[in-house]
Parts: sequence; C-alpha cells; structure tokens
Amino acid sequence: LRHILIAILLLIFINLLVIFAPTILDIFGVIGATSAPCLIFIFPAIFYIRIMPKDREPMNSTPKILAACFAGLGILFMIMSLSFIIIDWVTGSSSSGGSH
Repeated sequence: LRHILIAILLLIFINLLVIFAPTILDIFGVIGATSAPCLIFIFPAIFYIRIMPKDREPMNSTPKILAACFAGLGILFMIMSLSFIIIDWVTGSSSSGGSH
C-alpha cells in the first residue's frame, strides 16, 4: 500500500511539473537543483552519520556535527536553487527563450 501511494504521488507531481514547466530546460533545471545537492552534500553526510557507530563516535562529536552542517548546507543550496527556478517561472524572465 505504501509503494502504491508513493507511486501515485510521484505520478501526480511529474504530471504537474510537465503541465506547468515552460520548457524542457526548466525541467532539467529542477532535476539538477534537486539531485546535485543530494549527491554532493546531503547523501554523503547522512551516510557518514548513519554508518559510523555511536559507541565509536557519539552524535555530539566534531566529525558528526560537521557532517550534519554539511547536510544542512546542501539543503540550503537545494532550497535556494529551487526558489530561483520558481521565481524565474513566476516572473517569466527566463533566459532560455530560444530566441536566436
């Protein structure tokens, strides 16, 4: 049931993205703005926090605190990138108009 619900939500999100995105470049922008921070910042930090045992390295140790800050920085970059893309859609000032 959970997998069906997740699949339906993803299909709804993708359909809305296709309907409201002005060009394919904007869709690539959204994909890049979400996947790049995850791959570069968020996933490595979360994996490090999860893989290191708590008895060897507690959560309040310096490396785990730095990893959490690194993940937070990735989330901040993702929010900034997505907000710039959405502002670009709303104002209609896309530089990818293909007017050459």
